[in-house]
Amino acid sequence: MMFKKTKKCKVGLALQSFDWAYSTGTQTIAQELARNILKLEQSAIEYRVLLKHDVSPEMIGLAPEFCLNAPSLVYHMSQKIKKRIRRILYEKIDALRGIFGLSPNLDYLGDPRIKHWLRSLDLDLFYYPTVWQHELILDTPIVAQLFDMQHIHNPQLWEGDKFQRQTVFNWYGKNSSLITCNFDFVAKDIEKHLKVPQERISTIFLAPPLVPQIDQDYARSIKEKFALPKHYFIYPAATWPHKNHINLVRALGQCVASGVEIFCVCPGEHSIYLHPTQFVKIQEEAKKCKVEKNIYFLGNVPHLQTYALIQQADFMCIPTFYEAGCYPVWEAFCLAKAVACSEVTMMPYQIRDAGLLFNPDDPSDIARAIRLLHQDQELRDCLGNKAKKLIDQPYYSPEKTPLGYHRAFVNTLVRLGKLPREFRIEDDPAPPLDRGPKPPKFEWRHLSKP
Repeated sequence: MMFKKTKKCKVGLALQSFDWAYSTGTQTIAQELARNILKLEQSAIEYRVLLKHDVSPEMIGLAPEFCLNAPSLVYHMSQKIKKRIRRILYEKIDALRGIFGLSPNLDYLGDPRIKHWLRSLDLDLFYYPTVWQHELILDTPIVAQLFDMQHIHNPQLWEGDKFQRQTVFNWYGKNSSLITCNFDFVAKDIEKHLKVPQERISTIFLAPPLVPQIDQDYARSIKEKFALPKHYFIYPAATWPHKNHINLVRALGQCVASGVEIFCVCPGEHSIYLHPTQFVKIQEEAKKCKVEKNIYFLGNVPHLQTYALIQQADFMCIPTFYEAGCYPVWEAFCLAKAVACSEVTMMPYQIRDAGLLFNPDDPSDIARAIRLLHQDQELRDCLGNKAKKLIDQPYYSPEKTPLGYHRAFVNTLVRLGKLPREFRIEDDPAPPLDRGPKPPKFEWRHLSKP
């Protein structure tokens, strides 16, 4: 399907690998952007959201005229054989390129039918919401979102993803017309380690999402569905090693051993494809710490159910080793929930003095924060109210993120000569959270017994 001829440039938000019902934080952020950027009043760009073949625009709150569905990827045997031959051929070409010291083209990655479909759309620019997307094409300029370079700082956690983190990331760094990220510390890593010049990096504020009002009866029904205890805290995260579930389990074990009966609910993907053996290690640690009955791993849970679980929780705890934009923090703040989290990367800028910051390497420090919030309802209410007031400030408006990405797309099209220079947007509507001095934090340890 081709776009109608228009004076506007045509930008496709390439979300065709997302199912929209169950998703990671990365997908949630991209989906929120897609919904909000279509609402902007502007005269430069005609946006379209590219969807999976079986995702209906109406079901996800988008108008059909702004959406295009990818072809179904059901293959007959002859097509499967052709696909395999194609992959072998391009792998050999990249091997030859390596012999002559050239970087790989990676033409064998991704699905050839999706690539053919993307090329047929006659777009001026693609936005790839993650550099884990493998439909790598050079025919049309790409803006790619790179959330982090954490493999540089925690290489031991990414041993199984060296090809993706090194080879594929480098391809995007070399071939993208623009790399977007959400924090200045990530932008500096991209510039340094991928050798991307500053003019091809855009740092855009990650605003809080629009969290819907959750009906109390519905929220209670979700709690009953999973047979959860009356009181619990929540950690919504897939079980990647850097999410640090193991130290959370150890902290929970210390709480239970000290006589504090407390429960933790962990919605989020824990399949083996994330990281081999990681979930098994977490389960073994839970057994060792004697907290198998105190921690609930729910697997992937639909968005609305996750919000219901957050709303029913006493507080949220996020012991991550690394974050470059933590949507669960915003979701907790939107629902006026207290948060305890790691004092790493950009988390202090996100939490400020509206939550507890702890050392993620120290289970005892995590346990101290958990016990304090578990036992002190007045403190929970105080921090929850402070968090809600914080994100109700104009800087945190959900409009900031789509405005920031629109500016990045427009200015890239101007730089590429696809839009006249008068369309260039100078003022940055969405400067990132970590631009400027580190904010004050809430000093809490004197309130808690060791």
